Amino acid sequence: MEIMELVQIILSLLDNRRDLVHMACVASQYTDMALVILWRAPDFAGDPLKAMTRLFPEPIHASLMEAKNDSLIVTPESFKRFDYYAKFVRHLNYWQVSNDGFIARRLTASRPGQWLFPHLTSLHVGSDRDSLQTVEAYLSPTLRRICINHWDSTDNLGIAFTPSIVKILIRVFSLPNLEILDFLDTSYANYEREETILDALLPLIPQLTEFYSSHFTFVRSVYDVLSTSTKLKGLFLDVTQERNSNRHYEMDDMIQMLQDRFASLEKVVIRGETRATVTILERCDRQFVHIDLRPEGAVDVNGLWNLTRSTTSSISSLKVLKCSAAEANPSHDSQTMVTALQPLVNMSSLRDVQLEVSFSEWQMLSDIEVETLFRGWPLVQSFLLNSEPGRDGIPPAGPQTRRGLTLRAILSIHHHCRYLSELSIPFIDLTHIPDLSQYHFFRAYQHIRVQIARSHAHDSPAVKGFIKQIWPNAEVRFVGCCLSEASHVE
Repeated sequence: MEIMELVQIILSLLDNRRDLVHMACVASQYTDMALVILWRAPDFAGDPLKAMTRLFPEPIHASLMEAKNDSLIVTPESFKRFDYYAKFVRHLNYWQVSNDGFIARRLTASRPGQWLFPHLTSLHVGSDRDSLQTVEAYLSPTLRRICINHWDSTDNLGIAFTPSIVKILIRVFSLPNLEILDFLDTSYANYEREETILDALLPLIPQLTEFYSSHFTFVRSVYDVLSTSTKLKGLFLDVTQERNSNRHYEMDDMIQMLQDRFASLEKVVIRGETRATVTILERCDRQFVHIDLRPEGAVDVNGLWNLTRSTTSSISSLKVLKCSAAEANPSHDSQTMVTALQPLVNMSSLRDVQLEVSFSEWQMLSDIEVETLFRGWPLVQSFLLNSEPGRDGIPPAGPQTRRGLTLRAILSIHHHCRYLSELSIPFIDLTHIPDLSQYHFFRAYQHIRVQIARSHAHDSPAVKGFIKQIWPNAEVRFVGCCLSEASHVE
């Protein structure tokens, strides 16, 4: 390996941007290497072009910021500094239009056919109905991933139909290297009947590896092409949307095709009521690597159990399981979390588990149950269990607290999950801090974020000290308090 390659690797491991700036100033041969990292995904607070106008000389910078001269032409020489930095940019967030629209129009008009960001590969757009057309300046043909969060505050039924939005969608669907298309929560119900959009979307689908959209997916012609794709690995199934049987596939046909086709599908994101989600997973009876569940309404422990047991077809393949309830709900069922998680106990390939459901303290895992569960997850890197949707819930009659979960559970998790980098767990009894001299354990020096939620730390520095003896580089946070309001020891 060459020396400069080693320098590049070292620079890529620097967390502090100031250190990268210093390295860029050390010698000219380091400058580009540092700037590649600094400018790969610059944080412009949603206003990329506005932030970059300072790279233009005066009076061009002032004219661009004033946004008044509709005949402004920027000379090629004036683009020199802008182009130098723009060539490094690979990802942009764009959601504050302000006068970015004016700047984009003047810069593109000054150099027709030349892209502002010639190597852009990823774009995340946030836009209201009327400003989406501004994004056209960012649609470089090099884009491989685009996320669009498009909203219309004047129409609760979705984005109102306009020819300008049709034009932009067709431009997006025409990107030659696009692989991931994610419409997030955008509602394009009013565009599903537009044939020009479908005519542009259908040829795009065979090149996509991931397609996430609340609309278009179940349109018969679209779902047919999706189901026969050999590249498609990720798909969003939103079964909350109204469907027309003449135009869309019904649930039974959709599930049957999901079972029989989609040869390369590994990741599925499902939004729907718990019962519908369970039906899809059980009836399609196929193995997934990544399951992301977004149930409508609240999900209690019994609901979570129904969802986890419906994933057992993926027992040997599942690496990522996410379940995030849409609403909070007081938990009144008699199930405990160990029951809900029991279907996952033999899923030894799990890497990432993120669960946000309604449950109370008495339903929480105990130390012994944590030991049993995590013994079966040796490869877990992230485990996030959040009870926030049910934080105002009233436990049912009977024992009001279980509190069988103590800091000894942290030791068990550490022992079984050596690759852990993120842990969030609620309802831990922190009144007793174990003496680590009584335990055999090894220190792990990876960076790890530990969040203890809804657990009162009477002596938070001591709790942090306990965790940092196990993970010296741990970042420890306390969120919420479910016990007394006694003062924390600082």
